[in-house]
Amino acid sequence: MSTNTAPRSGLTHIARDGLTPVVGVDSERCVNCHACISACPVKYCNQATGESIEINSDLCIGCGNCIDACKHGARFPIDDWQDFWRDLHAGVKMIAVVAPAVAAAFPHRYLNLNGWLKQSGVSAIFDVSFGAELTVQSYLRHIKEHNPPTVVAQPCPAIVTYIELYRPDLLPHLAPAGSPMHHVMRMVRNEYPQYGAHKLVVISPCIAKRREYDETGLGDYNVTMRSLDEHFKSRGIDLSQCPATEFDGPPAERAVLFSSPGGLRDTLERWSRDAAHSTRKIEGCPGVYHYLDHLSQSVHDGIAPLLVDCLSCEKGCNGGTGTPGRMLGIDRIESFITERAKEARVRFVNQGASDEEAQAAVADLIRQRDDPSGFHRSYVDRSSSVTLRKPNQAELQAVHASMNKFGPDDMLNCGACGYGSCEAMAIAVHNGLSRKENCVFFLGTINRDEERRAAALKEVIANFEGTVARVTDASQSTKELGRVAEAIVDLSRQTHIVALNARIEAARAGQAGAAFSVVSGAVRDLAGGIRQEAEVIEPCSKKLQDAFSTVVTEVEGLGQRVVEILERNLTDKTNGRH
Repeated sequence: MSTNTAPRSGLTHIARDGLTPVVGVDSERCVNCHACISACPVKYCNQATGESIEINSDLCIGCGNCIDACKHGARFPIDDWQDFWRDLHAGVKMIAVVAPAVAAAFPHRYLNLNGWLKQSGVSAIFDVSFGAELTVQSYLRHIKEHNPPTVVAQPCPAIVTYIELYRPDLLPHLAPAGSPMHHVMRMVRNEYPQYGAHKLVVISPCIAKRREYDETGLGDYNVTMRSLDEHFKSRGIDLSQCPATEFDGPPAERAVLFSSPGGLRDTLERWSRDAAHSTRKIEGCPGVYHYLDHLSQSVHDGIAPLLVDCLSCEKGCNGGTGTPGRMLGIDRIESFITERAKEARVRFVNQGASDEEAQAAVADLIRQRDDPSGFHRSYVDRSSSVTLRKPNQAELQAVHASMNKFGPDDMLNCGACGYGSCEAMAIAVHNGLSRKENCVFFLGTINRDEERRAAALKEVIANFEGTVARVTDASQSTKELGRVAEAIVDLSRQTHIVALNARIEAARAGQAGAAFSVVSGAVRDLAGGIRQEAEVIEPCSKKLQDAFSTVVTEVEGLGQRVVEILERNLTDKTNGRH
C-alpha cells in the first residue's frame, strides 16, 4: 500500500506562492526524539513546540532526510500515486515519462514496468534519459553564450528549493535551463500532438519533483517508484510476468548514467572535455548544503568551478527519496545502472562502434529536437518566506537564562535538541520553533532542583515523624492526666487544710501570728486556684500539659515553703519567740 496519506488532485496542480507538501507527519507515531531536526539541513522548517514535531512545508526543501532518520514511522513521503491510480481508472488519458533511476528501482524489470503501465491504460512511455542529453546541450549553450563564472546544475529540486529559500545569492548561478524531465516533457508536448490532451505522469525517484512541476507548469502527477513498488507487493504483482516494452520516442546512450553521482559530468565529457574537467561533483546531505553556503564567496574569490554537478541524495537519484532501494549499498545500485548503460550502447549503435560514432548518432537526434527557446527555466526568490529573527546578545542571554544556562560550562552543545548547538537551539526558542523543555541541560537542572526539594521534603518528613512520635508519646501521657488532676486536687485539699490549720495556729498566737495569718491566707487562696485549674486539665492540649507541669512544680514548691514556714513558726513558738 502506498504511504501517500495526503491525496491531491492531479488535475489541479498549478504554481503557487507556497510549496506543495512532500513530507508528511504522523503525529501519533512521533515521540519527539528530535532525530528529524538533527537530520534536517535547514532545521527551522520543523515546529517543535508541541507533543509532536510538525513541518512548515513552505520552509522545507523536501530532501527527505528526516524520513530516513525517523525510526518510528512518523515521517513519510507524499506523492500523487492515489490521484494517478484513481484518475487512470476513471478513464483520464495519460502518457508517462520515466526517470533513468528506474533501472536501479526495478533491476532487470524496468522494461516490464513499461509493459505494466501500458496494460494499465497509459498510452505512451518516454525515457527521461534522452532529456538528460538535451539538458547537457542547454548547459553548454548557456556557458558559450553568457560566459558565467559558475553554473549550478538544477536537476535536483531539493537543491533548487534550498537556493530559492536560503541562498538567493546563488539564483543568478542556477542553470537557466530545464531539467531532464522538463526537457523530455517539453519535447513530448512539442513533437507528439496526438498526446496533446493527455496528462503527464512522471515515474520519479524523488518526492520533491512535484515542486518542479508546479513551477514549470509541466507534469500532472509525481508517482514515485517507491509507491509503485509498494503497490506491486501489496497486490502480489510480479513485474517479470508483464511484457518487456521499449520506450516510445528517441533513446539515450551515455545519458542513462545521469541519475548517478557524477552522471552530468560523465555525459558532459563527450561534448566538452574542458567543461567536464572544470566540473565539481558533490552530493549528499549535509555536505552539499555546506558547500553551497560557501559558493558565493568562492565565486567572488575566483576559485569556483565552472559547473557544479550537485545532488542532495548521497547515492544520486538512484537512491532518491522516492526509490524502493534507497538503503541499498551504492555498489549494488550502481551495478544496475552500469548494466543498463552497456545495454543502451548496444541498442543505440552497432556492437563495437566507436565513441565518435555514438556521439554522431546522439548529435543527430539532438539536432532534430533541440529548441533553444523552449527549455528556459526561471526561478523564484522565496527568501521572504524565511522570517527567522536573529536574537541580539541580550535576547540570546535571556533565552539561555530561561534554560538555566548562565556560563560557558552550561553550554553543552550536545545536539540532543536536534539543532547541533546551544545557540541554534536558543534561536529556535526565540522564534517560537522550539521550547526550553526540549533542552537536556534544562531538564537536568529541573531534576537537580527536584532532588534538592525531595531532600528538603525528606528532612521535613523526618522532623514531622519525630514530632508525631513526641505527640504520640504526649498523647499516651494524657491518659494519665486524669489521675494527675485528681492528685493535684487532693494536693490542693491538703494545702487548704494546711493553710486552715496555719490560720488556726495564727489565731491562737494572737498578735504575734498576724503575719503568719496573711501567709496562710495566700496559701489557701492558691490551693483554691489550683483546684479550679486541675478540674480542666484533662481536655487540654500539650500547652496546658506543660503549664500544669509548671503548676505542679510551683505547687510542690509552695507546699514545701508552706511546710518550711509552719516548721519555722513551730520552732519559734517552742523557743519562746512571739
